[in-house]
Amino acid sequence: MSAADNRHERSEVVPPRRVKQPRILMTNQDAKLVLSAYRPNGTDARDPFFEQALQQAKRDPELMEWFEKQRAFDRVIVAKLRNIEPPTGLNSQILAGLRAVRVPRHSASPWVAMAAVLLVAMMVLTFNRFLEPSELDRLDQFCSDCLVQVNSPVQFDLESSDLRETQKYIRTRRAPTATAIPDSVATMPTAGCKIFRWEGQWVSLTCFKLPSGDSLQLLVIDGEAFERRPIPTDFREIGGWHLKFQEENGKVILWASRASMDEVKSYL
Repeated sequence: MSAADNRHERSEVVPPRRVKQPRILMTNQDAKLVLSAYRPNGTDARDPFFEQALQQAKRDPELMEWFEKQRAFDRVIVAKLRNIEPPTGLNSQILAGLRAVRVPRHSASPWVAMAAVLLVAMMVLTFNRFLEPSELDRLDQFCSDCLVQVNSPVQFDLESSDLRETQKYIRTRRAPTATAIPDSVATMPTAGCKIFRWEGQWVSLTCFKLPSGDSLQLLVIDGEAFERRPIPTDFREIGGWHLKFQEENGKVILWASRASMDEVKSYL
């Protein structure tokens, strides 16, 4: 065979073309299923599994609002689960259930199948994730735990409409109180007060009755609980609650209410 024939033969060799995999489109419903498995401490921020759903949330304000509320709710649930003692053998039962999970071959959406498997797999990590010391910022954890306290009807240690009476009750039990309550709040009637422990520190709770019918919760704890770290004092919204932190004479104060943000700001 001549050299010309060899060149002709080589020229006919065409390398295989790489077929580009089609990009799977994600709906908002798919994104919610994926993001519902997102851990509230933010450690999944760089996980490729969540990348497309997170990008979609950044582009869609309604989806981002849902995601932020979902994370706030998850933090409350994590705080609640930390107080639960799991039954013996539950971990083995979860593992057995995971082995029995089978993903349908013809799922309406591949994201639904992946999210379902991930959610079941996360149950296996219950002991290590929910019951271990929290990776959340300590101040955020305090906030989440307090919202658990006030998210349902509060069982007061003392029911009274008199602010002086509630504060006297708290002081006699050597729990912290706020001394610089705004006049616009101090003139309101109270529903009652209670004290409880958080991470070994006493916390006082005083509930005020707003003219609108909503409640305004005042929670006070010693600043040593946060190692005297700087406290952000801006207004925040978490899961429908409007919050504001303050520092006063070595104490940390948390105001919380479900009233509108404008109403809360008008009193604080």
